[in-house]
Amino acid sequence: MHASTTTLTILALAMAGCSSADVGDPAPDGNEPGTGPATEILLEPPANGFTMESIGTSIEAGQDIEYCEVARLPGTPDETFYIERFESAISGYSHHLILFSIPPGSDAEQEYEVGDIIECNGAHEFGTISAVTGTQLPYNEVDYPDGIGRKLEGGQMVIFNYHHLNTSADDVWGRHAVNFHLAEADDIQKLAKTFAMVNASIDTPPRSKASFTGECRFDHDIEVWGLVRHTHRWGKDFDVSFASDKRNNEHLWTSTDFEADTEYDFGDPILMEAGEGFRFTCDFDNTTDQPLKFGLKATDEMCILFGAWWEVNVGDEIPGQSCGMPTIDPDGISRGVRIDAPGFD
Repeated sequence: MHASTTTLTILALAMAGCSSADVGDPAPDGNEPGTGPATEILLEPPANGFTMESIGTSIEAGQDIEYCEVARLPGTPDETFYIERFESAISGYSHHLILFSIPPGSDAEQEYEVGDIIECNGAHEFGTISAVTGTQLPYNEVDYPDGIGRKLEGGQMVIFNYHHLNTSADDVWGRHAVNFHLAEADDIQKLAKTFAMVNASIDTPPRSKASFTGECRFDHDIEVWGLVRHTHRWGKDFDVSFASDKRNNEHLWTSTDFEADTEYDFGDPILMEAGEGFRFTCDFDNTTDQPLKFGLKATDEMCILFGAWWEVNVGDEIPGQSCGMPTIDPDGISRGVRIDAPGFD
């Protein structure tokens, strides 16, 4: 199957939040500025699976805001869903959608009710969560290779985490939908995960350009399926190479557009051995009169490399492989340290 790796996903996407969608996109049909929630669906239901849609909320003109909306999967706890493909869609002026799952029996199930819509900066305040899928584009699909998928329980609580920046002169209604394409249990051997390599040491002075390089290496042998760059609108070139003597630090990909060129597809998953990783450089052009630092708002910036991965051997238990880069070394490189990335891995 062809790999589409925006996740998450995808896809999303950032540790707590923002994405790089075009803030000037007009609202699509059925969501004209100033109307309420539209009646028509954003996605056609799958032949074998189900669709979930957010309730959504009104986004005021000029508002830059993020919400967490609590929902519940269909079915009952004695049902298990194996998902081989996701489709996600978001309305105009959306920055991202990330769908997170809440583990059954967690405290969040007692503290929140289905239909709650809470202003948030990411879904980490819900405790232990897991990113399921998402998008920073009006439409995105994640179509896993044969034998790979995600596992969820019927009736499980989920969170629609959505961020909007409404640059129009009218209020708009934020809308979001996800299709779950189901597979048979015997068809899924490995469960997909996501790593986040987060360079938080970016700081571009007003009216200037700057570049920041980070590097992160894995602790275990893993298979990596694809990569996703993540910056906001001031992000320019995004350059990615292997961090591996064995691979001669081979250059992989230079993305030149923070919206239209965000994914790198390996085709077939590649083996990354323990001690190997990735080095990536984010170029910024700060056209504002304020310093441009790492932050959660659309008016901040980010420098993140996401990746989809899974274990090499069926049954291997591999800990999370996300990393953070809080400071710049004397050699000008921000070196990654292992972190617990809420919602990822």
